[in-house]
Amino acid sequence: MRQYDEETHEYLILEKMNADEVALNGDEAETVMTYHEELPSPDIIAEEVKRSGFDTFEVTHIIETIKRYQV
Repeated sequence: MRQYDEETHEYLILEKMNADEVALNGDEAETVMTYHEELPSPDIIAEEVKRSGFDTFEVTHIIETIKRYQV
């Protein structure tokens, strides 16, 4: 077996929600997730979140590495 290929993908997930709704309903709560290569500052994101009718947001930074092998 030998590795013949590898690629890496990096992206951010912005998730907007209302904290009280998440506390009451858990996974059933309404959330909006969007995928991005870059995000503005947390202050700018906070303004967008408020305009969207939410009060909480979280940012997840994902780095995926895919390795392919030939057998």
